[in-house]
Amino acid sequence: MNLELAEVRSTKDYDLFKRLNYNREIMMPRIDKIVESIKKHGFILPILINQNYMVVDGQHRLEAARKCNSEVLYIQFNITDEILPILISTVNTTSRNWSNEDFLNMWVSLDKETYVYMSNIVDRECLRISHLLRIASVTGNKENTLTKEKYRKGELTFTHGQREKIATRIKHLNDIRDSSESYKGFRNSGPFIAAILGVIINLDYDHKRMMRVLYESPGSIAKCKISADYTEVFSSLYNKRLKNRIKFSSGL
Repeated sequence: MNLELAEVRSTKDYDLFKRLNYNREIMMPRIDKIVESIKKHGFILPILINQNYMVVDGQHRLEAARKCNSEVLYIQFNITDEILPILISTVNTTSRNWSNEDFLNMWVSLDKETYVYMSNIVDRECLRISHLLRIASVTGNKENTLTKEKYRKGELTFTHGQREKIATRIKHLNDIRDSSESYKGFRNSGPFIAAILGVIINLDYDHKRMMRVLYESPGSIAKCKISADYTEVFSSLYNKRLKNRIKFSSGL
């Protein structure tokens, strides 16, 4: 990046700036909050743009300034097309306003093969990204936080063996949530899926045993509000008459 351009400038020419098509969607409630802040304190934090006036960071601040007719402070860098998506993901890695879905949409729009693969899975299986990340990244009951960081930076890749494991775990997930007609009403609910994942990722989990006890007790699981309640039922069914009981993790 060319730091010679890195000086704070201001303008009211809002149309000077352009929006990156793979940046997150604009959220009006977020803009309204920033408008109130600008009215009280002024436009304090500059937006970041590249040499072509593409907004790298601060699209909500820009729209808030437009809404309340405020000057926009901005800093311009010479950023290459290769660095641009990496910079966006890095800037927003710690932002609570960027969801896993936002990162997925960005990397899919840039044709990252692993992310296209993940997007197809979550759409087909009615999963959240957090569910798929858990399926892909855990060993036993502990989550690999480094995988989350790689995911947001667009660096996540899966070997053939890892994809086979993901496919196996998704099959186990679907075996359980399709094991009774009575589960249809909450088959795709977050708490139900989270509880199943807590079961199938356990290193000591025996899928044949789980399916056997579920078929022996059809419709034994009722709709619950939280994953811990589902986990308690799974645990009770699975550990019945089992000498060495297994403790399953609940939730994400």
